[in-house]
Amino acid sequence: MENNTRDEYVGDVAAGGDAEVVESSGLVGEQPQTILAAQYEQYYVGPLPSPEVLAGYEQILPGVAERLVSTFEESVKHERAMDKENLNAAIRYANRGQNRGFVVTLLGLIIGAATVALGFIYTSDGAMVSAIIAGSAVSGLSVSRLVSKFIDGPRERRNTNK
Repeated sequence: MENNTRDEYVGDVAAGGDAEVVESSGLVGEQPQTILAAQYEQYYVGPLPSPEVLAGYEQILPGVAERLVSTFEESVKHERAMDKENLNAAIRYANRGQNRGFVVTLLGLIIGAATVALGFIYTSDGAMVSAIIAGSAVSGLSVSRLVSKFIDGPRERRNTNK
């Protein structure tokens, strides 16, 4: 009577990798034969190839390692320059908006004050009250819009915080 056995086993290899018994079979009374398979994995994460791979490239084509490194350096310099340019453009855009907001608010205050002043000078008592109300409304709307911007912040920042 034959008795075939099949075992699977995973163990450690002295080198630090994994070993797996692929097949172990034998008949009763005979020594079982064991076949081991070892696997070693190494990972490298980075913008350039690992030093070992770079050295291999250099052996195949001398000077290629220097070209790869210099190309990477130029790419990083360009990326930093573009980031700096985009940041400066965003700052200019924000400053331009603040300057325009200041001018519009200042004009609203001036127009409101002028409406009140002209109401005092050129109108009768009934029209003076309406001039004061109109001037106060124009000035109040200008100031309230400015204050709301300081309290709420820009529209883009409000939308991203939600």
